[in-house]
Amino acid sequence: MSKLVVKVAGMSCASCAARIEKSLAALDGVQAANVNFAMERLTVEFDPRATNADAIVKKVKDTGYEVVTQKQEFNLREMSCAACATRIERAVAKLPGRRQDGRHDRRRY
Repeated sequence: MSKLVVKVAGMSCASCAARIEKSLAALDGVQAANVNFAMERLTVEFDPRATNADAIVKKVKDTGYEVVTQKQEFNLREMSCAACATRIERAVAKLPGRRQDGRHDRRRY
């Protein structure tokens, strides 16, 4: 079981939150979907063999709301060779919610 927690924008009332939950409940592989309207937070528990973070985000957008994405940067130390970098890249590629198109955003905010 995997868990995805994202911020959702565009909700104006509790009915919006219920609409998102109902929409996601119909998606294969979703075990539970909970929207906290006040915090604008969506928490989804899902089976990664049946669906993925991209499909969940698409479903939220298709329902009429926006998922707020975030960029994270990490400083890594004590890597001694290219094999270290490859090992890290492979591990990060397996994380849920990561961009699946392979592009890297190099802009600084």
